[in-house]
Amino acid sequence: GPPSLRIAGQPTYMRSAKTLALLAYLAFEPNTAHSREKLAGLLWGESPEAHARLSLRQFLYSIRQTLGDLGVDCLTLKKRNVAFRLQPDVWVDAVEFMALATREGEPPDALRRAAHLYRGLLLEGLKVFDSPAFEDWLFLRRDALKQHALSALVSLGL
Repeated sequence: GPPSLRIAGQPTYMRSAKTLALLAYLAFEPNTAHSREKLAGLLWGESPEAHARLSLRQFLYSIRQTLGDLGVDCLTLKKRNVAFRLQPDVWVDAVEFMALATREGEPPDALRRAAHLYRGLLLEGLKVFDSPAFEDWLFLRRDALKQHALSALVSLGL
């Protein structure tokens, strides 16, 4: 469904749609090192490389500032790559949904929890301009989530 970010139970907002898109991309694929080059191309592929890399640095800084101590724990920033590490007090609904919906032979309770988590299109309403690579990624992730949700509902007989 629509993007929502809470820290200590309080709604928190990113400074821009691209900042939120970057955080969402990293959080949806946690514990994975993403090259800075790939991330810059994902959201600023239409820009000159130097500008794209500068934008990426600024947006990563903005994410860390917004998340505070949580950002220091979750974001691993290295010279060549960036990763989002899930922490015990961090929950990403789309990651949880995929974990529940894609397990073979799961009991109906897990499928019911997955079906309950699905609230519509991933990042519904998020508009990121001049980022065709991100839009392609988002389209594919939305489709995969929707297919898993439909499969769960069919398995449950709903």
